[in-house]
Amino acid sequence: MKYKERGFKTALLLEDVAGTLRGSTLSAREIGLDEVDYIVVLVSNEDRMIIGNVWKERSVWYSSVPSNRRFSF
Repeated sequence: MKYKERGFKTALLLEDVAGTLRGSTLSAREIGLDEVDYIVVLVSNEDRMIIGNVWKERSVWYSSVPSNRRFSF
């Protein structure tokens, strides 16, 4: 990945509609997301974003998102 060699960071933003990702058994590591620097899950309800959770931050994967890594809209 040439952009990584040039020092660029990557971010993946996922929208979790009505909490459907919370019960998912799919492991992000299984689908090759280790190379992504940041993964943010944006939770929405009734077409409105209500909260964002940082799921991955560089090499740290959060099994439960710490409150200081959660933000509201």
